[in-house]
Parts: sequence; structure tokens; C-alpha cells
Amino acid sequence: RHSPKTDLIFTSIEFPAQSANDTNEVEKKHIDLLLSILCGPMSSRLVKRLREEENLLYGIDTDQSAMETFGLTSVYYDIPVNNFEKAFTITIEELEKFCEKGTNKKELDHYKEYFTNRYLVNYDNVFSFSKLFRSSLFWEKKPMDLEETIKVVRESTPKDINKMIPKFINMKSVNAFGFGNVNEKTEEIIKKRLENFIK
Repeated sequence: RHSPKTDLIFTSIEFPAQSANDTNEVEKKHIDLLLSILCGPMSSRLVKRLREEENLLYGIDTDQSAMETFGLTSVYYDIPVNNFEKAFTITIEELEKFCEKGTNKKELDHYKEYFTNRYLVNYDNVFSFSKLFRSSLFWEKKPMDLEETIKVVRESTPKDINKMIPKFINMKSVNAFGFGNVNEKTEEIIKKRLENFIK
């Protein structure tokens, strides 16, 4: 969708994902780790490549939405028009690499420490503690307390994380869209970069 009111292209790369009904509480913690390794703070894959190395953008993020029968994983960012093609190409390359090779122990250990500290800070009082349970209770699943949550994170292995990748980021089902300062060239770039994945 074109809008003359902005010089940016707002870009979103989408993947069908596993539903809430098909995802248990341990897997949810593995997904949190997976998405942070890919696109979280502290020099994640995409932040390091697109911001720290290439200086193409400031922020890039992920979102994972889980419904009763389906889910959706999104990678999204905004980018000036002149950097769109390079940023989109790099993002697809990094996603493909992540899907093929997964994570490793060093990378995972970095984010296990980050999540452990974040949980301890975020849930340090009774008022914030309810946030730990709300999703589980909504889906009528047995919630994990803080001690159990930290235990799951600390015991996570690269194998645990890597087996979740095809369920939430599968290049065979990738799609993408842009809105803002877009035109026919924007559509051509997206189609060209994704043609090898969509048969």
C-alpha cells in the first residue's frame, strides 16, 4: 500500500506458525529464546547484521501470535526507500541461514543468562508476578512458576531451540509485504527475493 506521507517502507516478513493448542509451556520458553537469538537485544543475529555491521536501520523486531488453531511469526522493521532492497536481501539471507544451521551453545548461553536475569527483575513483586501466568491461564494450561521457568531456560539446549525453528520460521512458507513509500519496484524486489522459497 502506497502512502505519500512517509519516506519509509514498513516491512513485515511472515511465517505461519504452530497454534497455541499445539504448544506447551516449555516450548513457549524455547520460542522466546529462539526469537531473541534471531532478533532480540544485545547483538542478536539480525540486529548485529543490519544495524551494527551494515548501519541500515535502527530497530528490527519479531512478534509471535498464537491463536487456538493457528499462529503467526513476524519479523518487521521500517527502512528508507534507498536501503530497502539491501536490507530485505540481508534479512532473507540471515533467516535462511538461521533455518538451515540453527543456533549454537555459545549463542544460546548468552541469551539464557539474559532471560534468567530478566525474569528475576521483571517478576520481583506480587504485582508483576501475574504476568508470568496470564497466558497459561487464558489457554487453560498449567502455568509454571518463576523457579520452574528459570529451570527450563537454564536447561535449554541448542537441540531444543533448533527443533522449534521449522514450526515457527519455515522458509518454505515465507511471505512478506510492505506499505508506506512503496511502488511496483518494491513488489518486484520482494517477489525476486522470495521466488526460490515459494514453489
